[in-house]
Amino acid sequence: MKITAVEPLVLGTSWRNLIFLKVKTDEGLVGIGECTLHNREEGILGYLPGAVRRHVLGSDPFNIEDLSLRMYRNEF
Repeated sequence: MKITAVEPLVLGTSWRNLIFLKVKTDEGLVGIGECTLHNREEGILGYLPGAVRRHVLGSDPFNIEDLSLRMYRNEF
């Protein structure tokens, strides 16, 4: 199973915007996760397309430690 797409979803609230990610796999499974950084929504939304392309697409969705280490170690 491989990750094929990541779609950001922004939910506006009265006190801040929340960013959720919809992660899709080649086997049809879909997962939802949160990646909100308080008052940095624009930065996160700008960073995501490149990070997803470099580190996430084609990865095993269950190998979470590898995904987080690659994104932490290989980014500035």
